[in-house]
Amino acid sequence: MVDDTTEQTYDQTASFVPDSDHSHLSMVRQTLTQKTFFIDRVACLDVTTKLGNSNSYLLNASDGIDYIEVEHRSNYASPDGTVTIWLKADSASGQIAMISKDSDGFDAGGQFTLRLNGANVRIIMEDTTTAYTLSSNIISQDTWHHVAFSWGADGLKLYVDGDLGASDPFTGGTDNNIEPFAIGANTDQSDDGVVTPIVSGFSGLLDDLRWYDRALSLSEIKMLAKDGVGVTEGLIGHWQLN
Repeated sequence: MVDDTTEQTYDQTASFVPDSDHSHLSMVRQTLTQKTFFIDRVACLDVTTKLGNSNSYLLNASDGIDYIEVEHRSNYASPDGTVTIWLKADSASGQIAMISKDSDGFDAGGQFTLRLNGANVRIIMEDTTTAYTLSSNIISQDTWHHVAFSWGADGLKLYVDGDLGASDPFTGGTDNNIEPFAIGANTDQSDDGVVTPIVSGFSGLLDDLRWYDRALSLSEIKMLAKDGVGVTEGLIGHWQLN
């Protein structure tokens, strides 16, 4: 059951072409007159973004930042967790963000941003005074990659394509993070309680964002990176980005 789901409407024309790298269809967008739309959802329900029947969501920062805003829900605040996503970046230069649940300053801690820094995957997670940063494997542009990070009692960990790329003993969680979050943009300069102003918009394709309320094991991460199925325990948010 979807709870209070609202979406801004916009006009767009698109064509679709096969994407052999990820066995998905990629969307080629010609026109998009309304850049931003909002989704309010119940955890564990799939979201269709009204971009047609594509199986991945196209973001294009070259003509303005496209992003999805998701409101905070209490189950996103947890001492342990994992976030996973598929990405295919148009470029391996500059800074572009995949997901950001952050605001300007440290606030009460637990804020994070997952982004690309050039060709490197980077997760930044905060407590009340410090930003903990992990950087991992170099990725290739225009190629599908699976990225995941987990936090909690076993520390902060960053995975790329099913392999552990970096870790830190920091054991903080998202317990005190009540910010909304953006898919496809960085909110670390935003005001409290909103995602704007946004920066570092993602340019490329994003797919299958998942949020778990526990730290997944390496074998579970590998399973998701291989075929994206079979890991449902603790799944509290699933955005298929169809």
